[in-house]
Amino acid sequence: MARAAQQRWRHPVTVLALVATGVVGCGGGGEDEGSGSGTGGYVNWNNSTNGAVVVDADNEEFRVVSDSRQIEDRSGKQARGMTVDSDARVFVEGRQVGVVQLVDGSNGTKIAAFRCLNGSAMDITFQADNTYSYACAAPASGGSTGAGAATGTGGADSTGYLTFQGNGNGTVVLDSDDERFQVAAATRTVVDRSGVRLSGLVVDSGGNVLRNGVTIGAVTLASGTGGSPVAVFSCNNGSRMNLTVGVQGWGQTCASDSTGAGNQAGGSTGGSSGGQSRSFITWTGSANGEVVLDASNDPFKFNSATRCLYSVNRDMEYGNFCLASGSASISFGGTTYSVTRLLSTSNTCIVGLTTADGYKADIVTDATRIDNIRATTDRPVAC
Repeated sequence: MARAAQQRWRHPVTVLALVATGVVGCGGGGEDEGSGSGTGGYVNWNNSTNGAVVVDADNEEFRVVSDSRQIEDRSGKQARGMTVDSDARVFVEGRQVGVVQLVDGSNGTKIAAFRCLNGSAMDITFQADNTYSYACAAPASGGSTGAGAATGTGGADSTGYLTFQGNGNGTVVLDSDDERFQVAAATRTVVDRSGVRLSGLVVDSGGNVLRNGVTIGAVTLASGTGGSPVAVFSCNNGSRMNLTVGVQGWGQTCASDSTGAGNQAGGSTGGSSGGQSRSFITWTGSANGEVVLDASNDPFKFNSATRCLYSVNRDMEYGNFCLASGSASISFGGTTYSVTRLLSTSNTCIVGLTTADGYKADIVTDATRIDNIRATTDRPVAC
């Protein structure tokens, strides 16, 4: 892919304005209060009569290991990459998907429970092959999201795609242009008819459509040709959802959203490249505009709508590495990284990815996700 030459960073640092964000949970506490006596090194939950136990939507019992913050089931099996931080926030591979909250138990007691970001109960399932999955029910507020009644997912067909209850089209879900999509049973990720995966777009077991953990609609039933019901993507406002897939990624729009996914930028400074379906955050004071370099000088950008990392070299967006809302920081694997302003080899200001203590960070990717972030011993010069 041809691209303009980028300024490279050299060797402290000035962190771009960071905004602390919090979720009201029941206070998982740090290690001091999280590993009380009798729990064998598990986090205790303030004011919960269940002590270290956290329940999911099916009242299955889990605990959180004090030192690693990993979620563990009753048999001791751990959900690799699924953690709860000291602010009671639940993360999957560095992306927040929920919280631990106090809910009503029996006889007027309070117990700790997993909740999704939409407020609904979270269901965590451990599979026989040592993998796990989580799902969110319809929002727990009691009101409709406007998308209509979601149709639940059924089993997988012989090709590995999910069926939908009452759907005359089998595994096919239509958008507002009647473009055909399916949902991979193994990952619950939406794919188009050519097999292109829409990174970060998933359908949970209740038929809710989530983009990077946020509910944006549902799979509902509509009248098809001849009056038979067909599965369609519906937005939270009740309109049909339009999905566009191009060389620069994918985007979604609803009937009342004139700017589509781009209107979700929420505090970004703009950026307009990325073709019809993507725009990127422009970093104030950086000679490289939208580009963020890692320690290997590989160019990345952050989608202004999803706030997730996009690789310029791979032409791929990664939904498991996203900026916190209103912030230039990213939590990944229990560690915080920052987009920081640095001095380039030509003595201009650019931005790059650094660790919390100011060292360059190298991004390691695989075909579909950020595999890990490698901290270096190189501390760059601030500008």
